[in-house]
Amino acid sequence: YISNNSGASFTKITDPNIGSVGSMSASDDGSVILVVDQNRFNPCNSGVYISQNSGTSFSQINYGLPTQCGSGYWVEAVGVSGDGGTLVATSYGKTMVSRDATASWNQSTIPAGETGGGGRLAISQDGSRIALMRYYNSPLTSDDFGATFKARNTFAVAATSEWAAI
Repeated sequence: YISNNSGASFTKITDPNIGSVGSMSASDDGSVILVVDQNRFNPCNSGVYISQNSGTSFSQINYGLPTQCGSGYWVEAVGVSGDGGTLVATSYGKTMVSRDATASWNQSTIPAGETGGGGRLAISQDGSRIALMRYYNSPLTSDDFGATFKARNTFAVAATSEWAAI
């Protein structure tokens, strides 16, 4: 369901390909919405969809994203920057960033020995800073639009005022 009036009412997403929403994120004005249809029983049928018209219609944007059918790897979480210019998709093994409305997805550089995805993420208004909280690993942060990530101590990130706004 989607609300375009601050939650006063909701409209069901009627795209026939979107069934089980695993993750959803929107720009501040709600014009750009990313949705993960997460078919955990058949990851080959999972997909990432984007709406660039406040949820009126959605288009599948899987090209360039992790789609290892049958392996258990699929996009788990998505995020949209406040201005709608940066999109992030993360799976257990990869974190991908798009700065051109999904014409291309670029894999982020993750520190050696770290797995690059899963969990939840937060993105700053302009998309320049991204924080990724991952399952069973230290958090990752990026201050270069997701090009590279650094592993962080959980308490150090939480105590840093520059990350408090994300």
